[in-house]
Amino acid sequence: MHDSNLYININEEKTIRYAFEKIKSKFGILITIIDKSGKLKGVITEGDLRRSLLKGYSLETQLKIVMNKVPVYITSNQLNNEGNKNDIINRLNKLYPDDSYSRKYILIPIVDDKMIVKGAISFDELISGTYLYKIKKNKIPAKILVVGGAGYIGSVLVRALLKKGYMVKVLDNFVYNQDSLDKINSDYFKRIKGDAIDTNTLIKAISNVDAVVYLAEIVGDPACALIPETAFKTNFLSVNSMASLCSYLNINRFIYTSSCSVYGASKDPDNFLTESSSVNPVSHYGRMKLMSEHAILNQVSQNFSPTILRLSTVFGVSNRSRFDLVVNLFAKNAYFYKELNVFGGEQWRPNVHVKDVSKAIISVLNSKLEIVGNRIYNIGNKKNNLKIIDVAYLAKEIFPKVKININKSEKDNRNYKVSFDKYEKEVDSFNYISVKEGYRELYNFFKNKLIKNPENKIYYNIKFWEEYNNENSKS
Repeated sequence: MHDSNLYININEEKTIRYAFEKIKSKFGILITIIDKSGKLKGVITEGDLRRSLLKGYSLETQLKIVMNKVPVYITSNQLNNEGNKNDIINRLNKLYPDDSYSRKYILIPIVDDKMIVKGAISFDELISGTYLYKIKKNKIPAKILVVGGAGYIGSVLVRALLKKGYMVKVLDNFVYNQDSLDKINSDYFKRIKGDAIDTNTLIKAISNVDAVVYLAEIVGDPACALIPETAFKTNFLSVNSMASLCSYLNINRFIYTSSCSVYGASKDPDNFLTESSSVNPVSHYGRMKLMSEHAILNQVSQNFSPTILRLSTVFGVSNRSRFDLVVNLFAKNAYFYKELNVFGGEQWRPNVHVKDVSKAIISVLNSKLEIVGNRIYNIGNKKNNLKIIDVAYLAKEIFPKVKININKSEKDNRNYKVSFDKYEKEVDSFNYISVKEGYRELYNFFKNKLIKNPENKIYYNIKFWEEYNNENSKS
């Protein structure tokens, strides 16, 4: 018996809008189009529905106009006939040559001798002859597009998604010449080299996905201040374009990683800030984060339910290392130079490990849309709310030879302590990696000589963009 939850019958007279409403949050499903007598007339996937909208059809267009009228199908009798099965497998191989990524979740309707749909079978099942194909309906979206998937967070998230059984497509311009995804070898993984600023690239990348995680930005206050126009294009216009595209194409799940930097200079830093607290960004980077949040939420509709995650300052080892984040910077300086410079020190700052960011994102993807849709969540853990001076002294526990220099005359104006209760109550609660554990991880990372030159520009956004600007100004 083949799982009837893999497909849904819809009458050919129904509209694209009706189809979207019927399959809402049911990812990876096949839509079998039937006539009034229940006979198979065609098939259409969620991706096909979205491509129809891009071709100019409206939500009110009938399915019989846009469906595949000559679908590949198999009869119950043919399932037991190796010759017939092989003919169908060959047809599918010709339709999807050398593209195992696209073939993985192809579903083929099973019909009886009267063309009545009786079930659905996956391409993999057809080949193996074993019923292995399972989709956790309403829980795990099958195909995820990670925009900026080669970056500091993205390269960790992509591996975590693949480990969970997701299909992952990455869009990245690889501007830092990073090799962070090179060792991934999976039929469930596909990369597209391109810039999120380019609308044509966005349309190409979004084809046949169930959810989008948007990470591609110029990150950090100094880097954004150095190249404000480029940062505006990448950090606001591109985000807005992708959100608009998802809304237009009825891609419900859109996760945007904002930042707790939107809280900026808190008027009362001893109080925990919640998602409903006043915001006061003090930098171009923080202001663009807030602008993007507003732009995304302004597009909320029945078929677009985004989730915004305000991340604490991220730390920890990644496949694309960064040493311009406070914990990572302190660890690098403590190990290689035995000295830390602390400016001010009394500022509160929340921190979160990069692996925990990935966990949080996956938990959102795995949650019911009614819970996480149209929500903002702070991401981090209470124990990692620390003053900068305390972050420095924690480093000394792992790097005991380090000398700490405190400069009270200069300080970072960002000062905020954050509450994470909303996420933990509504979405997920797990054991977060502490800053001290992060220092221990970084110590072993350096000790094992996994970094050749800790001052290489690729580990520092501001250094990279300074040199990038200098080189372009000469040409």
